[in-house]
Amino acid sequence: MSDRSNVLRETIEKDEAGIVQRWLDKQLAAASFRSDRISKTELSEHSRRFLNLLRQALGSGTSDIQSPAWANVCGCRKWMAPPGPSTITMRWMPP
Repeated sequence: MSDRSNVLRETIEKDEAGIVQRWLDKQLAAASFRSDRISKTELSEHSRRFLNLLRQALGSGTSDIQSPAWANVCGCRKWMAPPGPSTITMRWMPP
């Protein structure tokens, strides 16, 4: 694994909560954020989960995103949108 990957992993480990909060603040402030599509709580959970998966993958010892260690990070769409009412709402597109 490269030194850059280690630095990124260590940075996330040192300030994971702060990184998630700043990222969440930026997402909520974006003009494209739709509170009628995803709640702040869901967005926070998805952001925390993604960052945790990224940190784990960075610590796996490989930077090959095709490797099994990165499967959860690269396949995040599967877990970010489980079937249910909020998924239907998030995927709704106007005619």
